[in-house]
Amino acid sequence: MSKLSAAESRELMVKNLKLALHGPESDQLERWPGFQDDVRVISPDQEFASDFRLNVPMHDGLGNEIVARPPAFLYGIGILYPKMTAQQSTELTLKQQTLDEDEIEEAPTEVRAPMQLDSDDSLSDSTADKADDEAPIPTEEPKGRPRTLALSVNVPVSVKTFEVAIEGATYEPINITVGSKKKTLWKRNPFKLSLSLDTTKNNEITVEESGLKLRLGLSRQAGKESNALCTVFAVNETLANDEVSQNCLFQSKLTITSQELLAYPRVELNTDETEESFSLLYRHHPIMSIGHGCDTKSAQNTNGWSVSTDVMPVVTVQSPSPDILDSSGQKYALGMLDLATDSNSSGEKVESLLNDYKEWISSKEFEADLLVVEEYKSTANKHLNLAKDFLSDAEAGWKLIQTDSEINRVFKWTSLAMNAQRVSASAKIRKPNESQSAGFNYVYDEESPQSTPNFDANSNSLGFGKLDFESQGYWRPFQLAFLLASIAPLVDKNHPKRELVDIIWMPTGGGKTEAYLALAAFTILWERGQEVANGGQPNFRVSVMMRYTLKLLTTQQVLRAAALICALEIIRVSNSKLLDGPTKIPFRIGAWLGGKTTANTSKEAVGDFTKLANGRSSERTFLLAKCPWCSAEMGVAKDGHLSGYAKKSYKDGNSNYISIFCPDATCPFSSAEGPFKRLPVLEVDEEIYKMPPSFIVGTIDKFAQLAWKERSRRLFGLRKSDAGEIERFAPPPDLMIQDELHLIAGPLGSMNALYEIALENLCLAMGGSKPRIVAATATTKNFDSQVKRLYGRSESRLLPPSGIEIEDNFFAKSPPDNSNKPGKTYVAVCASGLGTVVESQLRVIAAMAHGAASLEQEESESSDAWWTNLAFFSSRRSLGLQRAATQASLRIHTWSLTQRSGIRTGYLKEDGSRSSVRNVSNVRELTATSGENISRLMNSLLVPKEDKGSVDICFATSMIEVGVDVPRLGLMTVMGQPKSASQYIQVTGRVGRDDDAPGLVVVVLSPYNVRDRSHFENFRQNHERLYAAVESVSVTPFTSQSLSRAASGMLTTVLRATSEQQPVEALKSPEATQLIESARERARTFGDEHAVEALEIELSRLIQSADAARRSLHPGWDGAEGLLLKAGDTTPAVEEFDHWIVPNSMRSVDLECGMQLSRRSPSNANLGPAKANASGLGDLEEDLF
Repeated sequence: MSKLSAAESRELMVKNLKLALHGPESDQLERWPGFQDDVRVISPDQEFASDFRLNVPMHDGLGNEIVARPPAFLYGIGILYPKMTAQQSTELTLKQQTLDEDEIEEAPTEVRAPMQLDSDDSLSDSTADKADDEAPIPTEEPKGRPRTLALSVNVPVSVKTFEVAIEGATYEPINITVGSKKKTLWKRNPFKLSLSLDTTKNNEITVEESGLKLRLGLSRQAGKESNALCTVFAVNETLANDEVSQNCLFQSKLTITSQELLAYPRVELNTDETEESFSLLYRHHPIMSIGHGCDTKSAQNTNGWSVSTDVMPVVTVQSPSPDILDSSGQKYALGMLDLATDSNSSGEKVESLLNDYKEWISSKEFEADLLVVEEYKSTANKHLNLAKDFLSDAEAGWKLIQTDSEINRVFKWTSLAMNAQRVSASAKIRKPNESQSAGFNYVYDEESPQSTPNFDANSNSLGFGKLDFESQGYWRPFQLAFLLASIAPLVDKNHPKRELVDIIWMPTGGGKTEAYLALAAFTILWERGQEVANGGQPNFRVSVMMRYTLKLLTTQQVLRAAALICALEIIRVSNSKLLDGPTKIPFRIGAWLGGKTTANTSKEAVGDFTKLANGRSSERTFLLAKCPWCSAEMGVAKDGHLSGYAKKSYKDGNSNYISIFCPDATCPFSSAEGPFKRLPVLEVDEEIYKMPPSFIVGTIDKFAQLAWKERSRRLFGLRKSDAGEIERFAPPPDLMIQDELHLIAGPLGSMNALYEIALENLCLAMGGSKPRIVAATATTKNFDSQVKRLYGRSESRLLPPSGIEIEDNFFAKSPPDNSNKPGKTYVAVCASGLGTVVESQLRVIAAMAHGAASLEQEESESSDAWWTNLAFFSSRRSLGLQRAATQASLRIHTWSLTQRSGIRTGYLKEDGSRSSVRNVSNVRELTATSGENISRLMNSLLVPKEDKGSVDICFATSMIEVGVDVPRLGLMTVMGQPKSASQYIQVTGRVGRDDDAPGLVVVVLSPYNVRDRSHFENFRQNHERLYAAVESVSVTPFTSQSLSRAASGMLTTVLRATSEQQPVEALKSPEATQLIESARERARTFGDEHAVEALEIELSRLIQSADAARRSLHPGWDGAEGLLLKAGDTTPAVEEFDHWIVPNSMRSVDLECGMQLSRRSPSNANLGPAKANASGLGDLEEDLF
């Protein structure tokens, strides 16, 4: 028997989940995936021996399932419950969470005990920090269980009747005898009822059948042009008896058939260009029906339309693929080494790509002319004009490469570096060769991903020793087009598109990070080459700043970008005459992160090193878990050493620092007597300020430190001269990259917008220039407005430009439905019958663990893809609740599935049998407070299920929203609808990044949360129109609230970086004048009269505060009695003046205070107006403060 494909295996995972929570869908016998034996046939009053176990699937001989427990205890989806009392509902909830005593007696001993976590895994106090909590999580149902199922459709006036069917199943008790004990089993009986309903009026009917009392009807509401919005419903009116399972309709489904239906009308809102764009792109995806308490699915056939409710919707989405095909049906072979060496007609292939894009635009223009709707035609022409503009820029860049020898050389270097980066970044960790040899004579072992560099630019390998053309990396067409289009404004600081902000909007996994890295590499090499060509001595300077919003993503990108910098270093040494001055300045990357991730000073780093090297825990760990060049393992503590890290003394001998090197003696970046002696990575702020690296990767929070760390001015090419004046010693950053632009919104975005004014002024100060800005986003709603308010740039564009269908923009195309691409499958679970959200989540976790283990008995070639469950939570509190529930009850729930399915999912014993349940013990946590070593945790996610250390469950919060790229991960459970659609897209994009591990995303939604219910009832349409569901972002920097939090930081950042004077004098400097005027200009241009007024009020207040501080003899910046006070600082303020409250982090956007309530005596209840006392406060104020 051939092995199941990845897509077939995923279907079995979904089937397993549906059988676990919903039950069988049809009257035919449905086998549990993995069960190979015969199903047991049971008859009423049958007698069995005392050793009989009810632990295999059972049926009545006709295919109707028989279960050992009341079905209301087992299932929680698709049930129409009877009218229940509150006590009955509470008792049912308790029964659903436990097994009966006799079932527990049958369970193996290890199942009865709570789950024990691995010893190396600590259960952190996830409930302690509630910073990202939203509404409280209901632990008990606030309302009764669902009794109703309904759907709505838009009916044309010509349709007078509907055919309606309500179907499902009831369960009846049957008795058997096991030994001397009587047992009650439950047999499924199919149920179906059909009738016709009049669509011209409200009408309903009550039917009593199979012990149920059902009310079915139609509610009509007038629509447009004599059409009608009709809602068809079914209600269970049965009164519950002592056994609720006898009064439920299980696996319920409501279906209507109609000769004709119209698209369901959308809510009319004020439309902008973005809405018009989505209307065009998604015009082939109309909404035909709406569910109430469920989702719906619609299908058109020769007889008309069929619409049915869907209580567990399953949607497979084909994401646009960046690996597009040329006109001959082949992938574009844009080899990185080919372009670096002018091999294999690489130039002709680039020209072919550009010509194909031109022809595609022409073909879409022809299609646009055929559009009937005028609004569609107008929007299509706008899209295609943007595409022409992008093509023109790419052609201009390619022409420069062909005609300018310096640009041509840098482009080839960039291709060479990107190929090496791809090889290193994708390589697995290997054990280092630590043997030391005299001198530096090395040859890599077979496991090394890189060849031995020879540093000879005139050799065939261009300095890299050997170029493996057969395994070379290939540019994705968009990556290359983006680089080509960016060249002209990058090399020409006066280019008219220099201030244009390019925003990449590509599907997750589309290669936007490599597009960034390529542009960063070109920028670094170009800037250095120009400095040398112009006869200057290069200095330590930052050429590229890349900013992220989340620590995990930043850490991951440091590791990825470090491989690129290693390649640039080999290029620099191989081409020293072109890239080095008299003093050789290496290319380096700096990780500028928060103090909880990387050390601020060398002293702190030495302290961390000492603890880690001796096997003790530390608040921080070092970033690198492997050498970014040869993948040798790093950071392992042994005998007082930490592989890859060493304590060394500065030349003055007064202090120590931590040197980072490859522990493999054969690597050129080892500490042996090689060309580099260390890795080009800086992890300590103090070193970053001393020797500004070519490439800075940082969190957006860190930029708030510019106001507090005067030495950070060096990142912008500014320093304090010997004469005590501030001078420019190097050009400012030439390129700024902002990833996840959609996250820079709300309070964070409003604060950041003011700091952006400061950053631009630091770049312009003392003869500098504005940087080029590129970004990426998951949302296109109001992106141009966001760019204006964030960066003050009036022009921006999305890349690649859209076409006229969402499935095709030339650079990314969705495969057709009949392709063999597996896509990503989304499943919605809204188990309104299980009573608690935590129980619903736990049931899903158990079903996924059971299903993945069952695949081993189905000869699946991809069972590893769903072995590790990446469980996302929107808050740490909900994560903590579920982790506690998992530890206490997961084994019991997986044992219950073993009983029902007959599949033992544990480890194989020596006799060939299996233990009863899978051992889910390696449970990890990836949150901001978990204390896990991020690099090591990410590496553990790479471990397949066959190997020791494979992760069973990884509980995570928004830390994983971006940056997790583990090809083997195919399974995610999303616990509750994330805060925004863009976050949902980003989070679920972490799995299914490889066709061998196609994504399965199970979204567990709460029936008690409005946002969750809305997402559930529109699940299918939301995923068919995925990007259209994304919300607009809001950035409001010039409100009084934003200004009061960040205007002081904006001023302080620039004044302290450009002046050594005290605040009042610094406010008179040319840089201060330029800063204030640029802020006013942005408020006038991108705000309104209220924005201008609010800015003037806040600037006036800050200037007056500085003057008051000077007059009260507190003229300095900080210190015990300086002008500045950190936001949230408890240091007593000086009463004579108002301090400038300057944030220490951009996430400190909300002020907090404590409160104590005290009871007043009744005699003081009516005090009248408060009277001022000696302190100047009213009586009431004094009581409060």
